[in-house]
Amino acid sequence: MLCCPAPRAQGSSAEAQLHGIAEVLRGLPDSVAGYDDKAFADFARLAFYYAGNGSLEELDVPAKMRELRATAVGRKLSSDVLSDLDWREAYYVSELQRDRPRAVHLLDEALARDSNPSAARVELALLAENIEREQEHWDAAHRYLKQAEGALGDEADDNPAAGHFHSESARFWLDMGLTEPARPHVEFGLDRAKRTGDATLWRQARVSELKLLTIERDYAALDERFDELFCEEWYTKATPVQQGECLLQIAAGWITAEHDGHSQPGRAERLLDELLQAGRVEAPLWPWVLRHRAVLAAESGDGARAQALTDQLACRLGLTGAPPDSLPGGRLGAAWITLQARLARERERGAPDARERLQPHLERLRDFWSGFLAHWSGAPLRLGGLAYLDIAERNQQLQELIELELTLNGVEQGSLLAIDEVLEAEQQSTLTRRLQAPRASLDEARRELCGEHAGVLIYLPLRSCSFAFALDPRGMRMFRLPPTREIRAPSRALAAAAQSAVREGRGLEDPELTSAAAECARVLLPPELEEFISGWRVLRIVGLDDFGYVPFEVFPSKEGGTQGARRAIIYAPSVPVALYLRRRSLLPIAGRSRLLLTLDTSASRELADFLPGDPEVIVGRAVDATALAMKPAEPTSLLYVLAHGTHDGARERPGGLLFGGSGEPERTVWAEDIEARRTPPVVVLNSCEAGRAPLRRGDGGRSDLAAAFLYSGSSAVVLPSCDLQFNATMRAMRRCFEGLAEGNSVAESMHLARAKLVAQDDGVAALQAHLLHVIGDGEAALVRGKPAASASTRSILPWVLMLAGIAPALWLVRSRKRSGR
Repeated sequence: MLCCPAPRAQGSSAEAQLHGIAEVLRGLPDSVAGYDDKAFADFARLAFYYAGNGSLEELDVPAKMRELRATAVGRKLSSDVLSDLDWREAYYVSELQRDRPRAVHLLDEALARDSNPSAARVELALLAENIEREQEHWDAAHRYLKQAEGALGDEADDNPAAGHFHSESARFWLDMGLTEPARPHVEFGLDRAKRTGDATLWRQARVSELKLLTIERDYAALDERFDELFCEEWYTKATPVQQGECLLQIAAGWITAEHDGHSQPGRAERLLDELLQAGRVEAPLWPWVLRHRAVLAAESGDGARAQALTDQLACRLGLTGAPPDSLPGGRLGAAWITLQARLARERERGAPDARERLQPHLERLRDFWSGFLAHWSGAPLRLGGLAYLDIAERNQQLQELIELELTLNGVEQGSLLAIDEVLEAEQQSTLTRRLQAPRASLDEARRELCGEHAGVLIYLPLRSCSFAFALDPRGMRMFRLPPTREIRAPSRALAAAAQSAVREGRGLEDPELTSAAAECARVLLPPELEEFISGWRVLRIVGLDDFGYVPFEVFPSKEGGTQGARRAIIYAPSVPVALYLRRRSLLPIAGRSRLLLTLDTSASRELADFLPGDPEVIVGRAVDATALAMKPAEPTSLLYVLAHGTHDGARERPGGLLFGGSGEPERTVWAEDIEARRTPPVVVLNSCEAGRAPLRRGDGGRSDLAAAFLYSGSSAVVLPSCDLQFNATMRAMRRCFEGLAEGNSVAESMHLARAKLVAQDDGVAALQAHLLHVIGDGEAALVRGKPAASASTRSILPWVLMLAGIAPALWLVRSRKRSGR
């Protein structure tokens, strides 16, 4: 039997050895066909090994593989051997010749052959998925993943290829930034590896788990895994290269943790320096080590080290000597282009000919950014969200693009170019695409969303510094804000303080809350920005949720009090969505209000007294998902829902509502149930954490219940992202409904409710009103009907009617008595 160990010869001796093996294979007699399986497999592995080490640049390995494949077909070798050759040829073409379209074409041809066994079909499909995923062709990658799953058959978990399938599935979902769909694949890999002792599968599953923890920002668990890693049996027996794969993912997690303020400075840097030592990572991972270390060097101000590492990255990517107009693909290419631009900008700062030297970098960044947006527009619409600018680290590319535009074009013109880049990105966000919202321009946004006392504030969180764009009839101003890592900590502190104040029954003046709000406002609403928006009575905010949950309403106002009591505040997922909803809700909203009360109390029933007309009240057992929809025969203007909220972290869209009366099982209504119906224009949800959803930095799509209602036809949704206190919420709702009955817009009604409750010194209810946020088009208003009767008037109305009915009866009785006399 021909058996070739991993060779160490280089250069001409390697080529001679490869030719020698090929001649031996051709000369094997038909009678020893049983040996051919191993021989052909050895040839393929040997060819790949030498090519991977750069020693076969002149040898056309794919051509020789095809020649040998023809020989193998003639000798009627097993389909496993033929599939193995197909797989290796495609891998060679993809990774070493960098011709990924050709590689995918070869795989499609191989998959079209009926002779491939199921396990081989799985591997062929997964290689195609891997190639497409690395190019961020998400639809194609998902299609090949489903093809591999189909090839596994009904006994998928027992198939030898199942481990590889689950590993690739985990990578796919994690690359998209979605941890919940990835989690079962990671758990399968760890469990299967533990049962079978498969060290390769264990390593792959562990790497995916580390990436999952990084995306979820579970840094404590990441540190625990790092400590446990060195005690695991598979790790102690693994090669340095295999160990390096895990350490690289931990380093990437520590970089993210450091930017979030959750890691010791320098840990990731030291670990990457260790991995840069020869032999610690294999060829496909080496560029990632260079990329991470170069970025850290650039951020620390070590420009010379950063440039040296960037040059090494270019060599690894095959960019040395490439034509100036050639652009590498994928994330590593984006990293290289961004690093080159950043280092050039810092190097040329103040130089007389800086424009001439930097212009090519700007043009290349623009071209690459356009290509990324094209990829994004073709990505599958995952309703749980794709945090593209964060997970794919495209935020660094956008950062440098904006910095170069400001450097080369000045602040005024550069900021206009920057906001155009932001609007182009928002056009690809999930909810924008689902609603098929038309393209939005800066002029349209200013003309239709701004007014004499109204404007739009757009936040853009980025790594080196963040930006805020303020739009109103005067024009547009851009403001620099601290880096995202310096904003996330006060944002988290404010969210925690708000939740704590509600749960413990404290009010708007709670010292912990006011302190956290002031600190968050310091980084997100600096004095110069607050001065610019001081005349706005209506404020639309876009992108604030990219920092996490930030209740802007509780920010202090320079005039005193809070922003929520100072002005009407509206949150929009993106500028295109804001324009789309504004145009959709320009007509007056007429119809009957409907109240769904799963918590049937006198306080909740009294809310109907504060709405115009004759509201429809549905309580207890009668409340179900169908009651959320518009009735064909009778239009509904406003839908109010009072129900418990629920949260299932295992779902891609975890938020839900609990419906059910006393003594009956609870029925859960999810976002998918809402989107199956046409919902009323205005929706008010009093359900704990109804606005809570996975954080999707850089998408603007929202995956909470607000997005479900907006998609289903609603224009404005009022809901909380934290807990609610029942009695305080009822008092806040009365004031809000009073404003709606008077013909005020949804946002203005909530603003007036906050102001009134503050004036009445009802701090607990005022806090609840500040934590009920208006999402969508908050300028939508109900048609003003007859003046709503006050609660006290309506409470005596039944007595008046009763007396009116009794009086004629008494008169009749007295008349009969008189006639009888």
